[in-house]
Amino acid sequence: MNQLQIGYPNLLRHPLSWIKNVLSNCISNGLVSNSISITLSKYRYHPQSFADERKVFSLPIWQLTENNILDIFSSLEYGEELAFHSQFFDFGSTYHLPLIDFGNVDRGVIDHSTLRDLAAHWNLSFNIYNSGRSYHAYGNRLVNSNEWIKFMGSLLLLNKPSGFKLIDERWVGHRIMAGYAALRWSYNTTHYKKLPTYVGYLNPYGLFLEPNPNQQ
Repeated sequence: MNQLQIGYPNLLRHPLSWIKNVLSNCISNGLVSNSISITLSKYRYHPQSFADERKVFSLPIWQLTENNILDIFSSLEYGEELAFHSQFFDFGSTYHLPLIDFGNVDRGVIDHSTLRDLAAHWNLSFNIYNSGRSYHAYGNRLVNSNEWIKFMGSLLLLNKPSGFKLIDERWVGHRIMAGYAALRWSYNTTHYKKLPTYVGYLNPYGLFLEPNPNQQ
């Protein structure tokens, strides 16, 4: 095992587990086929820039395993990170998983009523992950491309005209321009602080943050 893999002892609280669960439910309910593929990318972060330097690739669902993701982590070059994309492909159809990149990590996810309204409006629940610099959220069902654009627009409405910004507006802008949302899965550069780790969930009834049992 190389040094990078030593830094990833397990991915039980990583978004990978949630994605596998969501896709399994979609397949079981006949919403998509078991041939659906996910998209990932190796990217380099360029702050305050229009640049979005990425090597995009696809994985069929049967290859979405902890060992394969760890192998991809170990293949990252210096300065690269791995990102998960909202976009899924299934026999010519395109779907998206609603994703959120929240703003200021110092205050975190705080506006419960606003988030409840968002979840209720879209009939969604989300798993919440602490990425070190911000919080990330992953929805529990797939939407079509038109719904995804509207969902991304609705995220901007969560920010108050002045004061605390709940949503990272630059992230929304970049992702709409690209045509898909993307959130980091790895921890390979000094710009970031940690691997995204599960901390709770959000649904129309509230935001429920939980302690990480791996922390003392």
